Amino acid sequence: MNKIVYWVIGPMCVGKTHYSKILGEMMNKEPFHLDHIRQDIPLALAYAEAIQSGLVEGYTPHRNKQHLEAITEALRGHTVRYILIAPSYKQWKKNCEPIIACPTDENPPDYTKKEYESEIERLKQLKPIIIIKWVS
Repeated sequence: MNKIVYWVIGPMCVGKTHYSKILGEMMNKEPFHLDHIRQDIPLALAYAEAIQSGLVEGYTPHRNKQHLEAITEALRGHTVRYILIAPSYKQWKKNCEPIIACPTDENPPDYTKKEYESEIERLKQLKPIIIIKWVS
């Protein structure tokens, strides 16, 4: 029997963390933020550990070939259900304002409307997917 892993995805500032917390409460699962993946153990083990709750959130771990191979190995035997958080471009820009006002080492990309919508369309190709257009 395959274990289901729900994966909340979307570009930076769309509301992934917010939504995964709500979803986690509804499902009685603790979401795992993929930005917090352990660095002190092999990546495949770190991803296997991260998906144990069955609810993860993060843009994508496919930063490079090594991460892609590790998450692929960790998800072997699991069924992934993607949940794409995709607010309008206008809402996304509004969501980015607090981060831009207090910059960190990782600011949101300065997407044009066309670039943002193109990225959302790219993510929609992951299947099966649930698309949430608005999160407040």
